[in-house]
Amino acid sequence: MAAELTILQTPLTEDVSQTLIRALNAELAVLYDDPGANHFRLDPEETAPGRGAFLVAWRDGRPIGCGAVRTLDAGTGEIKRMYVVPEARGHGVARRILTAVEAEARALGLSRVVLETGTRQLAAIALYEHAGYAPVPLFGEYCLSPDTSLCFGKDLGKELSGAPPPVTVRPVTVEQTRPIRQLVLRAGRPPAETRLPGDDAPGSFHLGAFLGDDRATAELVGVASFMPEPCPADGDPRDWRLRGMATLEQHRSRGVGGLVLDAGLARIVDAGGRLCWCYGRTTARAFYERHGFEAVGEEFDVPHSGPHFLMRTAPLRDPIRVRVFEPADEAAVVALWDRCGLLRPWNDPHKDIARKRAVQPDLLLVAVEPADGDTAATRAVSEGRVVAAVMVGYDGHRGWINYLAVDPAARRRGLGRRMMHEAEQRLVALGCPKINLQVRAENLEVLAFYEALGYTDDKVVSLGRRLIPDDQR
Repeated sequence: MAAELTILQTPLTEDVSQTLIRALNAELAVLYDDPGANHFRLDPEETAPGRGAFLVAWRDGRPIGCGAVRTLDAGTGEIKRMYVVPEARGHGVARRILTAVEAEARALGLSRVVLETGTRQLAAIALYEHAGYAPVPLFGEYCLSPDTSLCFGKDLGKELSGAPPPVTVRPVTVEQTRPIRQLVLRAGRPPAETRLPGDDAPGSFHLGAFLGDDRATAELVGVASFMPEPCPADGDPRDWRLRGMATLEQHRSRGVGGLVLDAGLARIVDAGGRLCWCYGRTTARAFYERHGFEAVGEEFDVPHSGPHFLMRTAPLRDPIRVRVFEPADEAAVVALWDRCGLLRPWNDPHKDIARKRAVQPDLLLVAVEPADGDTAATRAVSEGRVVAAVMVGYDGHRGWINYLAVDPAARRRGLGRRMMHEAEQRLVALGCPKINLQVRAENLEVLAFYEALGYTDDKVVSLGRRLIPDDQR
């Protein structure tokens, strides 16, 4: 099976970017030796944040392609420097890069992209036509080479509007982690520093967060590595160390790091681990604390990385399990909603549960925490306590979220994010393109929670009309 493809935004001035550009220029110089036929110019400031982007595609730790977009005017961008190394052609890499470049154009607020290719590049012409590009008149500098230049354009419209793709966490190879480690953790440092002690140790595993659940098109946006290593504070051979945790900056508001960390902790529990620890940057201390880590000892400095703390979890136990609601959960769920302040006099929660169990019952979810002292044998009889719940729906047009609640005693452990992730995954499986939800305007903490997951204000007014009063007998 071919290794996953990773596409990263990379400064144009980086060595890896310049290496790919030199290879592209050399190939074009041979293909078009006509005077004035080649248009190589792309300035670093044209790919600076807010003006454009330069992307590099990686596979097996090797850069294999690139592409760029630069802003021409308020609504139009130009795609430039599309290239795939010869040995990687014929495997859909160019189409993946083109899709990623179009996504960057949309992120810049552009509604249309144009590009130039050569009359002798038949594969490139076929790629653009298949991707929905249509011929347009020559523009700009390309008017000077009418015999060898072809120009194409495409309206981006709202093709990717609506709900963002789901985040999927799955195992990756250490080579797949290295480009993101380099960009986020070792910027400007030698690539050799992205290989960490313990990467290949027995038992070590590496996880990646992908945007989308289609393996052929999903984009790797976050990574983390876990390896057996005793914690320096009170070393135990059952401890595990977290290393190389990194999320691409443009995706940090989606809870990517938390999902990767939660998945890693669950695997450590399954492996019989005692706890997880890391040397966490001071700037990330709050993130780790939200996921059950605590700082041990004083702050210290790591050369080239800045101030850090030793962070570790409490002893790990069986992970919380998310499952479909069962009738025996009703009293606990209603009590949870009451503790979280979600009950209203005009909504009977028992009737709401009954109605939900009659329509899409598998979209009423609960999270159950094993009781202290539970073992695998006893959990079949007693699953512990309900610590979170959510009611999800899909009407064929939009998904809806209601009654999301996390027990106050179990908060700041990523449970709200986990319940939303489970809800999103189930809705995606049903073909749901977008989620709508309602939050009271004065509930600023909850609004901030959803904004951190990538939800935005749709600028609409919510209207309602009750058809069946809950006090009706």
